[in-house]
Amino acid sequence: MKNEKSLKSIITIFSLSLMMFGCGATESLNAPKSSGPNGSYVCGCGGSCTSTAGDGIPDTWKTIGVDSKCSGVVDLDLSAYGADPRHKDIFVRVDTMAPRPDHSAVFTLTDAAMKALVDSFSNAPVLNPDGTTGIHLHLIHGLEVPYSKVVTLYSEHSYPSCAGNDFQFLGNLKTQFMPAAQAMVFHYALIADMNSCDTVENCYACNTSTNTPEFNSTGTSVLHSKNFVVSLGSLWNLGAYSGNLETSVTYTQTLAGTLMHELGHNFGLRHGGGLEDTPNYKPNYLSVMNYRYQMNGIPTVSGGHRIDYSREALPDLNEALLDETSGLGSSDPTLRFTFVDATCTPRIANASGPVDWNGNGIIDSTPVSSDLNPAEDPSRNCGDVMNEQMHGHEDWSVLDYGFYSQQVLPDSNSSW
Repeated sequence: MKNEKSLKSIITIFSLSLMMFGCGATESLNAPKSSGPNGSYVCGCGGSCTSTAGDGIPDTWKTIGVDSKCSGVVDLDLSAYGADPRHKDIFVRVDTMAPRPDHSAVFTLTDAAMKALVDSFSNAPVLNPDGTTGIHLHLIHGLEVPYSKVVTLYSEHSYPSCAGNDFQFLGNLKTQFMPAAQAMVFHYALIADMNSCDTVENCYACNTSTNTPEFNSTGTSVLHSKNFVVSLGSLWNLGAYSGNLETSVTYTQTLAGTLMHELGHNFGLRHGGGLEDTPNYKPNYLSVMNYRYQMNGIPTVSGGHRIDYSREALPDLNEALLDETSGLGSSDPTLRFTFVDATCTPRIANASGPVDWNGNGIIDSTPVSSDLNPAEDPSRNCGDVMNEQMHGHEDWSVLDYGFYSQQVLPDSNSSW
């Protein structure tokens, strides 16, 4: 468990100016240009970019198309993808990196992982103006980009002393390989080898305004924005994958869960749910945003795993006063969850019904205590902390879709 945290994802929030482009429902595509932030243009927006579906994508972009050059010519037809102004649409383009020169790792986007993500969003408990539920996830497999050992998001974290001698900026790759019109609508992801830094020493050498990036993390993302990296090189080094990746359940679960995890950061979700980054690994947050469920998904009573964001805010847990008769308190009888009991034994239990929190083999009628998430801090021993307050959170109703209209995010929010 002590090595688990080092293989997980980290967030980075940074100062980013996002361009805004026109969309007003009553204006033509060749409306007059007006100067926008940092020299970009607001083309025919008129101050109101209506998004009936509430997904942040203007209705006119879905029905007429995107005019990225403000020329009166549509250069991205979203209706061809099935975009619907009365139904939530999310567009994600995923590029992959060329294999390592020695082919000891391959960075593949599999059909099975794509289907798992599309199905998860399609089944989301989100109501649309058309009267149906679910979100249309348009997941596009893009191009293969040249190999580099490290891909980093921002120049702040990208000095050679940090990233090593073989790195690329994600922004440069995006500019080189992604059309400008796509960049206005699509989230951009890259499946790569490593992110941010290439050795433990270089991670600590990073010139950051907040905390140190983690060596061997499986991804890095930008809160309330549209760029992220999935970096699975560390898992290849551990021998986690082999054979046909398209039929590998392990690879599919890891890739799908990590893609959805990093995309969740783009939507503003954090590791603890809501605005909470801690405590992590808590059992009452059934979401791929939780490190506990990122890699394998949320266990089900049928023996499978669900790749999903949290669908309900479960009751809060106090490690010092755990009610075994109430258990986790989920309303979903199909789900299970994992935790560590008071004997420091990893356990799995039904998400609804009684739970033997202290591991004594019976359901106690009086409160018990346990260190439910020792993996949160590998530097401490199991049982050292048994009084954490753990809040439940629901994810789907709080997704922040509107990245395209955001302005500068302050440097004070930068963190890993």
